[in-house]
Amino acid sequence: MRTSADHATSTSNSVRFTIVLGSFILVTGFGCTHQNAASPGHLTHLWGQLLDSGGRPVSQYPMRLEPVGGSSPGFSAVTNYGGDFEFADVPKGTYRVYAANRPRELSKVVEVRGSPTEFAGQILFGESINVDLNAAAAPVINDQAKQTINSDAARTINPDAARTINPDAARVINPAAARAINPAAARVLNPERAKVLTPEQARTITVEQAQEPVRAK
Repeated sequence: MRTSADHATSTSNSVRFTIVLGSFILVTGFGCTHQNAASPGHLTHLWGQLLDSGGRPVSQYPMRLEPVGGSSPGFSAVTNYGGDFEFADVPKGTYRVYAANRPRELSKVVEVRGSPTEFAGQILFGESINVDLNAAAAPVINDQAKQTINSDAARTINPDAARTINPDAARVINPAAARAINPAAARVLNPERAKVLTPEQARTITVEQAQEPVRAK
């Protein structure tokens, strides 16, 4: 038969066990939360630019990022009309970045240090890309823009804009906007705006708007 003392001892042991177990769960729970919260801080948004031998951006080209001496999977990206490429959520480490199907000696080794955003620099394509101007623009495009215009925009740019477009905008403008943009805006078009300009915006953009920088979202 259990006495009152026995019951008190049992109750005390039960409470002690509950407190110890609760402490264990609390400690281990905080440990998991801390590790999970820390992980995103070590991932990096890595970007760079692919250029041909003449300094012209190479657009719509596949890029690769692969760890040096590691077995973890690599990353893939495609350049935009300005030759820019981006790799998201890259862990810290040493990587090789290169244009797919190009000579490996053109690749570049980069060290990702874990900052939120890092620049991989300019990656060489290794040769001059072919640029075919459309028949209407070819005879009238200004000499500076002719040397810089990206191959996609060269096929679409309207002749009036080709006469006036500044070389920096010509280098990066997307082909849909090049087809539609008016010559007055093309003359002063901010290159960062040229990258993201839609055909609808290109048709109606004013000279003042064309010069405005792109505001960060």
